[in-house]
Amino acid sequence: MNRTRAALQAILIVTSAAYSARAAAADISCPATIQTAQKASAPSPWAVDYGALPIALAQVTIFEGPPSEQASLVYDSEKKLSKETVLTWNLGPSRRGYWLQCAYSSTTAMISRRLPDSVKHCEVRLARDSSFANGQPVVNKAECGPAGKWAIVP
Repeated sequence: MNRTRAALQAILIVTSAAYSARAAAADISCPATIQTAQKASAPSPWAVDYGALPIALAQVTIFEGPPSEQASLVYDSEKKLSKETVLTWNLGPSRRGYWLQCAYSSTTAMISRRLPDSVKHCEVRLARDSSFANGQPVVNKAECGPAGKWAIVP
């Protein structure tokens, strides 16, 4: 009975460790959209109304250290494919850590998060055939993860 319990505990520990390692190495992506709530006031006799423009991922920035320090990184490579431009960042060791910041159209709201130390690579895919009203290309995808799985597929 004690052997069975010890064996089950060992299996649980190994399974938990494997799950934690997989979760730590999981890809991190900017959400395609976020929810926002605007509140405006207008002087009389003006009335406030709100447009129905979608709030879509519009810009991605990689920082070394918190975004408030404004240490944004330039991508390491750029590859132009037929429908996308792929920007890549290779992230080496850093005492300050790396952060992913996602900005959205039709709002000034941005979201950011510290990337786990297991993240070694970020890739941003920009549309070549569409852009926002300000001329910025549409972000098709922004993803960061461990090194090794990344291959640019046309």
